Amino acid sequence: MLSVRDASDSLPSSSSAYELYFNDRDEPTVRNLTREGRASGQLSLPSAFEKRDKISRRPTPSIVLSADVRHDTLEDLLRAKYGFRDADPLQTTTEMLPPMKQSMSAPTYYRGQSEISDAMLRQIDAYRSNDDYNSTIAKDDPDDPSLSFRKRENTSDVKQDLFSSKSHSAEVQMSSGSTPYVFESEGELAAEEVPQGDREMNRKANGAVVDRRAKAPRNEGNKSKDLNVVESAFSASEESASEGDTSLEYMESSDESEREFDEENGADDGNIAMQNEGSTPGDEHGKQNHLYAAPTRDEMQQLSEASELFKSNIFRMEVEELLTEVRIKYEKHKPLERLLHELKSILDTLPSQPARPLADARKAMAKQKVAIPFPEPQPAEDLRDQFAFEKPDAVHIVGSYPLKSIAKATKPFTVDMAVQMPKSLFLETDYKNHRYFYKRAYYVAVLAAALQKKAKKIGIRVRFNYLHCDSLKPIIQISALGDKSEFDFSKLNCIIRIIPSIAPDTFIARRLAPTRNCIRPKGMDENATPTNLPPTPLYNASILSDASYVLNLTFLYTQVKKCAGFVDACLMGRVWLHQRGLDEIDHDAGRGLNGFLWSMVMAYLLSGNVRGGRKLAAGFSSYQLFRGTMDFLATFDFEKDGLMISNEAPEADFALQKFKETSDIVVVDASGKVNLAAHLTKSAFAQVQHEAKLAMQYLSDPVDRFDELFLRKVNDPKLQFDNVFSLNMMAKPSSSYASRNLLERSSAFMHLSRDVPALLAKALTNRVHYVDVHLNQMSAWDIDASPSVRDLSNTSVLIGLVLNTEAALRLVDHGPDAENTEACAEFRALWGNKAELRRFRDGSILESVVWEAKGIEERSLIVSRIVYHLLALHYGLAKDHIQYWAPQLYRYIDIAKSVPTKIYDPQLKAVAYQPIMNAFDQLVKQMRALDDDLPLPLANIRASSSSLRYTSTFLPIPFNHAAISQYPDSARYIEPVDFILQFEGSTKWPDDIQAIQQVKSAFLLKLAEILKKVGMKADVGRSVESDNDFFADTYIDIYHTSGFTFRGRVQQDREITLLERLIKDTKTKERQKAQATAALHQIKTIFEYRPEHTFYMQNLCNRHISLSSTVRLTKRWLSQHMLANHVNDETIELICASIFLSPAPYYPPGSPLSGFFRVLAFLSTWNWKDMPLIADIEGDMTVLQREEINAAFQKTRKIDPHLKHSTWFIGTQKDANGERWTRSMPSKVIASRIQFLAKSALALIDKALRTGDEKELKRIFVTPLSDYDTVLSLKPSICTRHFQSLRPDADLVGKEHKYKNLAFTKTSVYGDQALVGFDPAEAYVNELQSTYGDTLTFFFDRYGGDKVAMVWTDKEPRLWKVNLGISSEPVDMEKGQLKSNASKYVVPNAKAIHAEMLRLGKDVVQ
Repeated sequence: MLSVRDASDSLPSSSSAYELYFNDRDEPTVRNLTREGRASGQLSLPSAFEKRDKISRRPTPSIVLSADVRHDTLEDLLRAKYGFRDADPLQTTTEMLPPMKQSMSAPTYYRGQSEISDAMLRQIDAYRSNDDYNSTIAKDDPDDPSLSFRKRENTSDVKQDLFSSKSHSAEVQMSSGSTPYVFESEGELAAEEVPQGDREMNRKANGAVVDRRAKAPRNEGNKSKDLNVVESAFSASEESASEGDTSLEYMESSDESEREFDEENGADDGNIAMQNEGSTPGDEHGKQNHLYAAPTRDEMQQLSEASELFKSNIFRMEVEELLTEVRIKYEKHKPLERLLHELKSILDTLPSQPARPLADARKAMAKQKVAIPFPEPQPAEDLRDQFAFEKPDAVHIVGSYPLKSIAKATKPFTVDMAVQMPKSLFLETDYKNHRYFYKRAYYVAVLAAALQKKAKKIGIRVRFNYLHCDSLKPIIQISALGDKSEFDFSKLNCIIRIIPSIAPDTFIARRLAPTRNCIRPKGMDENATPTNLPPTPLYNASILSDASYVLNLTFLYTQVKKCAGFVDACLMGRVWLHQRGLDEIDHDAGRGLNGFLWSMVMAYLLSGNVRGGRKLAAGFSSYQLFRGTMDFLATFDFEKDGLMISNEAPEADFALQKFKETSDIVVVDASGKVNLAAHLTKSAFAQVQHEAKLAMQYLSDPVDRFDELFLRKVNDPKLQFDNVFSLNMMAKPSSSYASRNLLERSSAFMHLSRDVPALLAKALTNRVHYVDVHLNQMSAWDIDASPSVRDLSNTSVLIGLVLNTEAALRLVDHGPDAENTEACAEFRALWGNKAELRRFRDGSILESVVWEAKGIEERSLIVSRIVYHLLALHYGLAKDHIQYWAPQLYRYIDIAKSVPTKIYDPQLKAVAYQPIMNAFDQLVKQMRALDDDLPLPLANIRASSSSLRYTSTFLPIPFNHAAISQYPDSARYIEPVDFILQFEGSTKWPDDIQAIQQVKSAFLLKLAEILKKVGMKADVGRSVESDNDFFADTYIDIYHTSGFTFRGRVQQDREITLLERLIKDTKTKERQKAQATAALHQIKTIFEYRPEHTFYMQNLCNRHISLSSTVRLTKRWLSQHMLANHVNDETIELICASIFLSPAPYYPPGSPLSGFFRVLAFLSTWNWKDMPLIADIEGDMTVLQREEINAAFQKTRKIDPHLKHSTWFIGTQKDANGERWTRSMPSKVIASRIQFLAKSALALIDKALRTGDEKELKRIFVTPLSDYDTVLSLKPSICTRHFQSLRPDADLVGKEHKYKNLAFTKTSVYGDQALVGFDPAEAYVNELQSTYGDTLTFFFDRYGGDKVAMVWTDKEPRLWKVNLGISSEPVDMEKGQLKSNASKYVVPNAKAIHAEMLRLGKDVVQ
């Protein structure tokens, strides 16, 4: 209950106070408690509020309002936050309040001790922000330590919707001239400490103004004080880490005081039964009320927090479920903890070994069967350094394990032990020329030898590996043998890594500054001061990072203690990174942003540095922390501005500018000396920012994108990239290799994997979003074996490009102005002989590169031509050494090369759909000119053909009707181009459906007559397949001079009205009603749905360049698997369009290759039984429309649980019920078949990318005939679409001969008549389907296939009856004779049916 009572000690004499309470009759009442008088009135509250108030036994929070508060403000507050109805009692209440006084002193808010006070502050926060309203200002309450009120210096005009559920701000809007104040919880960021830019960041992080940091939910984070499971044995010192915020302690003490209060008063928030007066605890009515009890205080708080601390309540539940699944159960790690203690005891007791030269060190290790993992370049045999060993100075558990921020994954998680090497082992100059790394490798070898001796006893396997694929840093990797001993941790999916480290003062830090050179060339005195040698930032950072493990752990531990949601936000970040393949750092490839780096960035945003930078608060929820960090990654310029985490002013040698001079990306750690992102290249970090921007889009999307953020696996090259290519050798290093990177990158392979993406990103500019390189992961090796080294003989280099479709197809790359000689020289060095000086229309003279290309297909391959050119110029790589995946699929939507040019001219690819679009536009103009000769003027002409929406499987081919005799029968198919004619309205149309059909035929005949007069041939026909009394499919075929044949139908809306009336009429017979229903659906499909669908697909194909080819490839793939007759063209188009309209978690496909692969991936994973496909074809679908489609889907599944209809449910803004295209097809069997084929195709694609074998792609378009019961072979010579098959018979399609007398002269069985849309194979299959469709399912390849396959769907015995519909035979037949005790059941007679099929296809079947 909200109690507004007098607080005379706090109020000025002129102020008023009001109390909200329940009177003796249990009626909610407001009482005026001012000294000037008292008044009361009744309020109307919902019953849930009354019940909750009766059971509430907590201290009542209080609020005192001054008389200058607007009455309607209080009214709105009560109505919105407490559910008051807008009724007369409420009006009475507001009338009794004193009139508003001007120029009153500021009021005081008095707050009680209940936790609900935080919620009350959020309600006060909802006061209207109009200038007419007087402001209310809060003062600190000394009795309430959980809240402090801080004055903010800068006034900002922040306006937000009243009582918005998304509002997270507790800022009270002030009137003009007043001072704003901000409410904050104790220990959180004060308003005056937050710069304006930080508040902007907070707005982005929460979707609203968040100057007040909301209290984190109780179950957020890991409140366990034992953050380090082996803390007592060997953790970092906690003295510095224990400092910080006391908000966590306050939350815990507050919870404890509340529990004491509950026990004293007998309250139980979690289980309170609602009882009427006089009822007993065992009363039945009381039990019933318990089932419908009002939400408890905790439940209400959680609902409130869901809207304020999370995106939504659903999103919060999803996050909690995710965190539950990925959290490591540390209580099950007892064997691991015992092993860690055992390992520490082993390391602490190791004996010292005297210093010895390199040769002796190798011999000593060889005797123990350990090969020292020296890095490249190997130490010289004459190396004078001595190698010694002493036991570690300290052993620490570092990394994510002591912070409990490890997330479960398919790969094993790691537990890192930092073993600090004694300073005495190193000389002051050992940081030079790899000597530190040589001694480090020796130290690792000695540790490995010692552990190997104990390996069997403690059940471990000891191996070597590299830390983050850095060949300078070998480490020890320990895995469990699974011997079921007390140390057996094999069930934990875990490995232990022993990482050598050093004390921070081992070397003088400034000598390892990022601009220093620490590697001298051979022959140069290493003590000489280098003058022109390049810096070695990667090398230097590798040494310094070995001294920073404990310091950075302490820094993160401080944030964990201070922020309850920090660990959970780390878990969310790790999952997000893992799903995108970003969590693996690879020094060779220059990529990777692991969970540690994510945590450091988030910790920086929580703590800031000497220059500010604090953008997150300790009270933020895990979602707010995750979103704030994601927004920072997406928008912050790490290359230009850099990031300094340290709170101390940097030394001159470690100034931010020094790091920016030597590294692409800068994130300096808490020590101020190590660039944690030194390994990252520009192109690699471009991918991180690209993914972060996508994540921010998903977080801002009103549609729930949780799956795309956390559950979908994004790291799949075939789906992630638009173009992919692999390298299998390097003919020569680039010119930059020897001069710039020889010292630091001794491996040519490392240079290649880092330099190629940088080179391509520089040359391709905005043609690509980013360039990424994928290398095979380096694996561990036995301690007695040689180190694993990457080179092109054992490592695949896979480079992926994500194209920017708006720029990828441009023909000209503009360079610098001709007057800029230095830039021109650089441009020519980049492009070689492709660069040329050009003058453009605006008068500018620029260096430029021009790419000649005709047609969309050639232009889509410009990027591949650029890659080939650059790799040949800079690396000497010929095309044979580059496997580029982009053009391989075009051949499947082109006519075969064996087809003569008189039938199909390959030059048609250069103009694509332009000829038919021009021809249609010309036809429309010609028909518009005939209005005066027609009975009614034309009102509209609409396209409805796939050829006019850019989605026909093949490009429209003009047909030479004058030379029809030169076309062989196998190439006589003429594709009709459908369109709709709509005449202006008239009252003379008849009221009879069949009469309307006849009038429409008359119109078409008249139109054909008029067209012949103007020189165009036209025929009127009627489909013989339509046997419906209410629909006659009459059309006109117009043979246009362009060579295309247009087929038009007349639309008359009165047909629909009459059919709907007939269906609703109760006197209509069932047979007529069924025919009318079928006719209505067919008429709507032809005249409404298809033209509308064509309009939207036209727009989508114009917007997404690759959509057209993606649709065409998908249609071809389905047809090659003999499924084209089971899926509508429109269904395929909507599925492909959805991949572009809802591409999450990727960008829309930028090439037909990636578009087709993603369609296959969707078909392979689509759970069509439980999920609809929602296609936002208009681009502005609302949440309400999505809910409507989902509701329709649920209703459909409830009515039809066996999926007899609408197996695939595709909903759009125009078809929320999903019935237009998928109600009748595909069936459940076909849908399952498609899913199986898609999974198989993806497996073949993976194999092709892995092996580089293009033949694997051919298998995608080959279907196994062994899966069918019966297969009939057709005669390809009379199949009019045979020329469209993948491998047509050259002799049958009229192969061109050198000698004219050998040219095709065979007489056609079809004569000289043009048979538009006639395909004997399809007609035969349709006849079989109509005859035997109840017991057999038929399959064929629409595009030139010569096989008809069939599968029995019903061979079960059935009771014999007259007119059974199929040929049958008794079940009880034996050797052709009926048994004496035969039953009355029959089964289909397979032999007889097969014979009937052969008879029906006498001239078609082989």
